[in-house]
Amino acid sequence: MMTKEEVTSIVTYCQMHKVSYSKRLKELGVPTWKFYEYKSRYASEPQAGKAEFVQITDGGTYVPAARLESQQCNPQTA
Repeated sequence: MMTKEEVTSIVTYCQMHKVSYSKRLKELGVPTWKFYEYKSRYASEPQAGKAEFVQITDGGTYVPAARLESQQCNPQTA
């Protein structure tokens, strides 16, 4: 099982460091299917339009949760 914090941590890391999910998952030893299964599960939870903050590490500060929905590529910039 992966927690929402773990999934958010991976998504946030990939966005900040401009690396692919697959590369980061390989570094962490996390099966790709597992990450995408839980990412999908958490993305489908109702958000009620509110901003969400997550504590990534124990005793750490809270950071804005990364959007877990699928991001579509803009064909004009691809």
